[in-house]
Amino acid sequence: MAIHVSRAVVNQMSKRGASFAAARIDLAALHDFVNPVVGLDHFRMSGPTFAPHPHAGFSAISYMFDDSAGAMHNRDSLGNDFIAGPGDVIWTQAGSGMIHDELPAQNGREVHGIQLFVNQTSANKRLDPEVFWLKRNDVPVIDDGTGNRIRVVVGEHEGKRSPLVPAEPFLLLDGEWCVPTDLPLNANWNTIVYVLEGELRLDADGKAIQLRPGHTLGIRSDDAGSVRLEPSAPTHMLVLAGPAIDEPMVTNGPFIMNSAAQIEEAVARFKAGKMGRLQAIGTGQRED
Repeated sequence: MAIHVSRAVVNQMSKRGASFAAARIDLAALHDFVNPVVGLDHFRMSGPTFAPHPHAGFSAISYMFDDSAGAMHNRDSLGNDFIAGPGDVIWTQAGSGMIHDELPAQNGREVHGIQLFVNQTSANKRLDPEVFWLKRNDVPVIDDGTGNRIRVVVGEHEGKRSPLVPAEPFLLLDGEWCVPTDLPLNANWNTIVYVLEGELRLDADGKAIQLRPGHTLGIRSDDAGSVRLEPSAPTHMLVLAGPAIDEPMVTNGPFIMNSAAQIEEAVARFKAGKMGRLQAIGTGQRED
């Protein structure tokens, strides 16, 4: 068994608009260890920032941390209109295409969370779009009595399975690690760990890497295995993992497809109104 790791990348929060700040994770610096993740922002948003916009060919996920002061108002061209609170996750499986809008439910009340983009295979890029909303109290929690406490937001971990089941397998854990433990790895999956608070040492096949707040690391195992986590202080960390997609990828703004022709077709569908309509509310500036 061989476990491969990237170098640790440091990410810092910075202002990206009047009401939006984000640590935009430099996935390119993690090289081949991030697929199928194609975007990851750790954000703080206190006012309308993004106008209604389309997505197609991938899933866009918003996850609000427990400490978020505010909630997120989600609207989309499928007719969904709801308020997602702290600890909730909104998984927008865009498939063939849809339009959505996300903004703080109360202007000035800061939403703290992550936005995650996960690619979809060619077999699922034309699925009918679907939105999954999982509330905080429905997220399974692993509490082993040692101080380690892990929320299984998506996927399965240590016998706990999230009720949120997208079209393709994925793992999203939000945990606090206080004592040494092993983190299982699936064969030929890529895993990203992102430290928000605390400090720990990650041991992969005898290679020790020290991780601190803002650090991101990519991991891949040739076979099912594990890495050792040894926190020196209570550590709040995200774990994101999924099977790599070995297909061509062409990106154009909010569309991720397998070819330029598919991008052109998605743009044409959007312009023709086939992804639905959504009227803007509030004001704000979008920065990509």
